[in-house]
Amino acid sequence: MMDWTGPPVQTQSQKQRSMEASKEKIYRIHGNVINILEELEERTQRSRGKKPLPKSKTDYYDHSEKDDETVDEVVQGQLITFQSIIKACDPRVKQSVKDELEKKTKKWMEVRRQEGADRDDIDRYAHMMLDIITHGQTSHSKDFLKSKSVNHDAFTHEDVQTIITASHKSAAVDREFQRDPNRKAKPYEIRSPGKGE
Repeated sequence: MMDWTGPPVQTQSQKQRSMEASKEKIYRIHGNVINILEELEERTQRSRGKKPLPKSKTDYYDHSEKDDETVDEVVQGQLITFQSIIKACDPRVKQSVKDELEKKTKKWMEVRRQEGADRDDIDRYAHMMLDIITHGQTSHSKDFLKSKSVNHDAFTHEDVQTIITASHKSAAVDREFQRDPNRKAKPYEIRSPGKGE
């Protein structure tokens, strides 16, 4: 007679690694949203003849070759990705990063206010990010969602590359945490009042 004990039980250390990897993914996509918002912000400041605002220390992605409309679409796509990752992760992970990311995002927004940046789409997008952090979702632009979901021709080569890259990076994070059982998720250094570049 076979002794059936069921599927292998995930050990506490495996669960912890998985939770840390999930936190890392949230930190990275939050950093990506901040990065693209700062790109849009820099363009807006420059077009208004104003000085650039301090930058956060996130993974830097060069978007200089993209036009303003494309950068705006990247922001909206990153927000949708951020919302999807937040919705899909373990509720304990969400809860563990919620307060921290809310504070970091509010401080990031406070720099805009202190520096006298005009209220514009960047503030709207930052508030959308806060909604995702605090409520798990936000209201996305119906026009953007419609253009990307109804008409598959609207998906550009760059959209497909972004999806492939994101999937690859997500798997890479999982591998990093599997290799190093003591690794902890680390948030990015997001700008805050009183801190320069």
